[in-house]
Amino acid sequence: MKSDLEKRVLKAPFDGVLGVRNISLGDLVSPGTLITTLDDISTINVDFTVPEKYFAAMGPGMKFIATSSAYPQRDFEGKVSFISPRLNDITRSVQVRGELVNPKDEKGNYLLRPGMLLSLQIQLESKDMIAVPEKSVQSLGEIQYIFILNDENVAETREIVPGIRRDGKVEILSGASANERFVLEGINKVRNGMKVRLLGAEEK
Repeated sequence: MKSDLEKRVLKAPFDGVLGVRNISLGDLVSPGTLITTLDDISTINVDFTVPEKYFAAMGPGMKFIATSSAYPQRDFEGKVSFISPRLNDITRSVQVRGELVNPKDEKGNYLLRPGMLLSLQIQLESKDMIAVPEKSVQSLGEIQYIFILNDENVAETREIVPGIRRDGKVEILSGASANERFVLEGINKVRNGMKVRLLGAEEK
């Protein structure tokens, strides 16, 4: 008799929180009957989307801060665990998944629950870079270049290697250095070796 009862004991493969019980004492249970749910909510997965222009700045392990209207004075820290290799061709955004450890209150109950609406703040990695407006970058086949002004205000073609593009700016990985002057306006009239008159400068 005892062995028969042991065969009727259900053991979950992991610890979790039980949901609503869908049966009562004495109900007939058959295979496929949903008795209750069991959720491991010690770690919460957070799914969100990021606009395409920030895709290059995203990376696994990047930290984010989540807030909930249920706890307006509390921040929950998590990190990015997965970034989809594909962008949505309609919204031009990328699917991202983050994980955050679910803290407990003084009674030992988890604070966050599946289905909660969270607001996220992501601190993108910052770095020093050389960047120019996109309209100053010209293309010739696969070559991209800008016009650099020397001390005599003569325009010189300078091939560059561009990096990320964001907010109308292009990062320059190589080909230019800080404090160099470049042509921004009237580029379609500028040629290599041409002397350029600076806007507002007096003629000599």
